[in-house]
Amino acid sequence: MTLILLVAGIYAMLTLPVDAVPDITNNQVQIVTISPTLAPQEVEQLITFPIEIAMSNIMNVVEIRSVSRFGLSLVTVVFKESVPTLDARQLINEQIQTVVGEIPSELGVPELIFMDIHLADGSSFEIFEYVKIQCPIIFTTAYDEYALRAFKVNSVDYLLKPIGEKDIKRAMDKLNVLKGNKYENDHTFSQLIQSMNLHKQYKNYFLIPNKGSKLLPLSTESIACFFIENGVVKTMTFNKESHIMPHTLEELVENLNPKLFFRANRQYIISKRAVKDIDFWYNGRLSVNLVVPVKDKILVTKARVNEFKQWFGG
Repeated sequence: MTLILLVAGIYAMLTLPVDAVPDITNNQVQIVTISPTLAPQEVEQLITFPIEIAMSNIMNVVEIRSVSRFGLSLVTVVFKESVPTLDARQLINEQIQTVVGEIPSELGVPELIFMDIHLADGSSFEIFEYVKIQCPIIFTTAYDEYALRAFKVNSVDYLLKPIGEKDIKRAMDKLNVLKGNKYENDHTFSQLIQSMNLHKQYKNYFLIPNKGSKLLPLSTESIACFFIENGVVKTMTFNKESHIMPHTLEELVENLNPKLFFRANRQYIISKRAVKDIDFWYNGRLSVNLVVPVKDKILVTKARVNEFKQWFGG
């Protein structure tokens, strides 16, 4: 008996398939759909949801889960372990054919993308790590420091805020040279101007947390500057009162009137009314002095001196 068990053990040891790194993934098939023109909500509604509905008709499915991101839909279908992998893929493929007609084909073929570099949840450059965008891109931003990086990812132009109609017209003319006057239609240009929301309504007030459970209304006219101190965004009023702001400087730039406020550098957004005087500084920079006290010297880089002068004289 012992001899039989020994022989059986040796046989099992020699024939049992054992991986150095076992695959513990369940029996699943993933469906990846790329559509660079769509926001996450649109991806969910137009792509992910129809696919999930189609997959729910398949037998022996344990779980269906999905993720919708900018330009990307990922649907994971988990089968019972008894279903062969090839059969699972065949079943998925059959259901995909039934849902293809419900997803407009033009969703995945963008002709032009206007892309703001600074988003609420990070930088738009992160999108290129997940989605391959092959159409022309016109970037919009309040900073000139990303220009080189932008032109590495199909950028046609790089528009600095505040953006005017002349800026867009110049960018579209450049695109027409590359695309053969495809965007020369006046109606198309008018729609583009409207979609860019050039006549945006900017904030006149902010509601900021105050002592206890109260909110303090703060008028933009009363604000001399916004700044970062120890990683916290604060504001200084003309009454020399400091308040913590529940916004990033990037979010503030988007909501402030660019004719009245200027992003001087990474740490400061200043009000035109708060500028006391300006000193010439080393290496062609400017040092801006405010009518309210601040801890840091507010320096405008040489590259942005002309932009600052245009803003202040406008």
